[in-house]
Amino acid sequence: GMTIAQKELDRPLSLTREDDKSFDQKTALTAFTKLTQADKSDIILNVAVTTAKALAPIAERTEKPVLILWDSNNELVHLNTWVSTMGFSIEAAGEDLAVFAYAKLGFRKIAIVSAQEEWSTIISNAFAAKFTALGGTIVLHERTPLDQEDFRTNVAKAKAAGAETIYLPLFSQGTNILVRQARELGYQGPLLAGDVFSQANI
Repeated sequence: GMTIAQKELDRPLSLTREDDKSFDQKTALTAFTKLTQADKSDIILNVAVTTAKALAPIAERTEKPVLILWDSNNELVHLNTWVSTMGFSIEAAGEDLAVFAYAKLGFRKIAIVSAQEEWSTIISNAFAAKFTALGGTIVLHERTPLDQEDFRTNVAKAKAAGAETIYLPLFSQGTNILVRQARELGYQGPLLAGDVFSQANI
C-alpha cells in the first residue's frame, strides 16, 4: 500500500524498510537507530504494541515521530507526544468478541488459551473481564509460551473444565497447531480467536 501511494504522490518520498524480526524489541530499537541516524528518516512507521512501547523512550529523546499502524490500546495512546497510533483498539476487540460470544452465540462457560505476549495478554484479559461482567464464566485461562507446539494438555483441560468453547488469542503458528490438535483429540466444539483466524490453512 505504501509503495502504491509513493508512486501516486506528486512529491518526492523516500521509503526505507527495516525488519523488526516479528516484534523483537531489541531488533526494533536497532532498526530505529539506523533509520533515524543513517537513513535520516523523518518518521518511523511501526506495527505492534510490543515494539511501540520499546520505541517510545527513544522517540521522545530524539524527537522523532513514530506512527503505529496496526495496534492501539489504552496505554499506547498515552505513551508520549512522539508516539501516535491509527490502529484498532486491542481492548475493544476483546470486549466486542466477548459480547458476541455471550449475547449472539449464547456461551456461558469459556476456556482461554493465550500466549505469554503483550497483545495476547491485553486482548485475553479484556475478553475475560467483559465476558465475566456480562454473567459468563471463564472456566480456565492457560497462558502458554510463544513457541509452544503441543496444546493437547491445554485442550484436555478445557474439555474437563466444561468449556463450551475455547478462545485462543494466539499468533498464526500457535493457532494452527491448536486447531489441528483439538480436532485430533476429538474436540468438535466451536473455537474463537483474534486476528489470525483468517489464515488459509486453518
